[in-house]
Amino acid sequence: LTVAVNGSPTPSVTGRRLQPTLSERSRPGRGGDKVPHPPKDALDRLPAAQRRTTPAALPEMNEPDVVRHYVNLSQLNHAVELEQGRTRPFVIFDLVTEHHFVFATLTNTGQTPARDVRLSISPQIKAIIGGQNAAPSEERLKEIAFLERGVAMMPLGRTIKALVGHWSHFRNRYSDLRFEGSISYNDQVLISYSEPVVVDLAAEEGLLFLARKDIDDVARNVEKISKTLESIERLLKRQSEGGGSTSDAAND
Repeated sequence: LTVAVNGSPTPSVTGRRLQPTLSERSRPGRGGDKVPHPPKDALDRLPAAQRRTTPAALPEMNEPDVVRHYVNLSQLNHAVELEQGRTRPFVIFDLVTEHHFVFATLTNTGQTPARDVRLSISPQIKAIIGGQNAAPSEERLKEIAFLERGVAMMPLGRTIKALVGHWSHFRNRYSDLRFEGSISYNDQVLISYSEPVVVDLAAEEGLLFLARKDIDDVARNVEKISKTLESIERLLKRQSEGGGSTSDAAND
C-alpha cells in the first residue's frame, strides 16, 4: 500500500523502511510445528505433470514472528488511515441568513484542496430575482453556478458565497425550509469522499428580524431624539429668559 500525503508519495507500508515482508524476514529452519505433515504417499496421488520439481519458496518463520508481523502491519495501516483523515479536504454546504437575505455557501474546512466538488440538493435551490416589493416586479429564477455545475478546485479555507434571495421571497418559494442531498469530491490523490447534506432553516424562522434594526427603525429613532433635543433647547431658552414654568416643562 502506497499513500500520498499533501501530494507527496510516502514509502509503502511493506518494505525495508517500514515493515519487511514475510519473505524478507524468512530464515531457513524457522518453520512452525503446528501444521501437520502430509502422509508420505500424498504425492503419489497427484499426476507427475502437476508435481513441483522444486520446493515452494514459502517463508520460513515461527508463529510469534508471524503474529508480530501482522500486528505491526495493522498498526501501520491504521496510522495511514488516521493521517488521511487528518489531512483530507472537508467541504460543507450551508444556507445562512444575513440582514434579511439568504445566502448559499460552500466552504472547504479541511487541510488539503478538494477537487471536482459536486452537489445534489433537493429541492433544487435557485437564486430568486425580483418579485413582490422588489425590482423587477415579476419574479424569476436564476441558476447558482456552483450548485448547478460544481467546482473544479477548492483550496483549503476557501468559501464560495451566492445570494439566493430575500427571506420573504425565499420563504414563499421554499415553504418547508428543509433541504437534503449529498456532496461529493476528491482529494489530490483522487480518493473520493461523499457526505450527506441536511439544512433546516425552520429553526431560524421568526428570529431573523430580532438581531438587527433596519434603516427605517434607525431613522425613526433619530427623529425622536431630534425632537427631544429641540424640546430641551426651548425649555432652557424659556428658563434663561425667566418666562419658563413647571407646567411649561411638563407640557414640553
